[in-house]
Amino acid sequence: MNTKRTKKSQPAAKRGLRILCGLVAFVAALGLAPPEARAADDGPAYQLSVDLDVPALLLGGALASSYFLMGETAPPACAPRCAPSTVNTFDRPFAGLYSRRWQTVGDVATASTLLLVPLPLIFDEGARSGLQDILVIGEAVLLTSGLEAIVNYAVKRPRPRLYGDEAPLDERDDGNAGRSFFSGHVGNCVAATAATFITLRHLQHTKL
Repeated sequence: MNTKRTKKSQPAAKRGLRILCGLVAFVAALGLAPPEARAADDGPAYQLSVDLDVPALLLGGALASSYFLMGETAPPACAPRCAPSTVNTFDRPFAGLYSRRWQTVGDVATASTLLLVPLPLIFDEGARSGLQDILVIGEAVLLTSGLEAIVNYAVKRPRPRLYGDEAPLDERDDGNAGRSFFSGHVGNCVAATAATFITLRHLQHTKL
């Protein structure tokens, strides 16, 4: 087991647990609000249910956080240098590519999508209804992250950086180097965007 990674992952896991507990409490507060209070609102796209949304948050949060809680796995069998000839024709032009700058761009773009795409719901619906719908969108993202963790550990597909020598050796010789499918960045962005689009459809906003 990678001791360095385990020490780093503990604070992140604790923060994630606190956030998850806060979300559960938030769902409970909204779901148990008096009917007259909900009736006075214009109404969100979704009505929260403690019986449905709390388990969804717990399941999605547990699966998504498993990446931080599980011990490190062995690197791919071909690490630290995999043969590009083993990559399919479609992906082969990208085998071996590595750029820290583009990694940062991808992280910023993903965070921006997750934060900014659902944000207009608050301005459109008001704080209470908007946050309630954003929570449902968050459930979709959490469940997608959980599915990503399961598939990543099951498929163990090497990342593109393993097919070249540009990446540092320590990034080509660990378990994370074998978890490229499917992309968490892409999956989470698609989940947030699709869930927001469906929410807008429920609110009868057929044009963005």
